[in-house]
Amino acid sequence: MNEFQKGELKRILNDIVDRASEIGLKMTPIGPEVKSIDEATQDLRMLAEDAFNRIIALLEEPPELRGPSPSGTKNLTWG
Repeated sequence: MNEFQKGELKRILNDIVDRASEIGLKMTPIGPEVKSIDEATQDLRMLAEDAFNRIIALLEEPPELRGPSPSGTKNLTWG
């Protein structure tokens, strides 16, 4: 995995944390929208599925679409 992919993976994981925090806020009485445990669980499952799909897509990208190579040369998407 190159540095570009590592950065994308970190961004995906940060998105998970941010969204999970939003879901948690919605479950509290002070949140903008109170959800049941079942609704929150379903939201988290959808979040996990989305993250899984994004990670798989990142890992399956052809090398020419993966961002800058470790040697610092440019490729088709960044050139």
